[in-house]
Amino acid sequence: VLALDAGPVVALERFPVGPDDDAGEVEASALRRGVPMLAAALAAPGEGTPQADDGVTYAAKLERADRLIDPAAHTVRATADRVRALRPRIGALLDLDGDTVTVWRVAPSDAALAPGQVDGLTVGFADGALEITELQSPGKRAMGAADWLRGRRTPPTRAGRPA
Repeated sequence: VLALDAGPVVALERFPVGPDDDAGEVEASALRRGVPMLAAALAAPGEGTPQADDGVTYAAKLERADRLIDPAAHTVRATADRVRALRPRIGALLDLDGDTVTVWRVAPSDAALAPGQVDGLTVGFADGALEITELQSPGKRAMGAADWLRGRRTPPTRAGRPA
């Protein structure tokens, strides 16, 4: 019977994932630990430990909808986690005054803004606010918030879910 990732576990090492670690940092940490374990397993093959059948899930391919940020529907934590999970490969998407930008980094903010309201590059959500610290316009390079704002005639005033 063919199955995805269903063989025995030959080596396992748990490692911490910090609250600000993004997918790239987690991947690098896993590789630093996993490559030596793989080499050791290939040098001295063993039977390993069978994986449990319960709790098995399938991770579907990410689609555009998985990348969308919606200040009216998403929480600050969920949005920050989405941005971290999609960095550095594909990025999260946010509509700023009708233009879809890729969001690469965010930071918590104490600003009191309504959901979708923007002040500089701080965006309001139902439960708080996030400051966008790195973003990218279509066809441009990623840049810090201050540089991105300098390239605009006026700062954005509304944020929403891209169409």
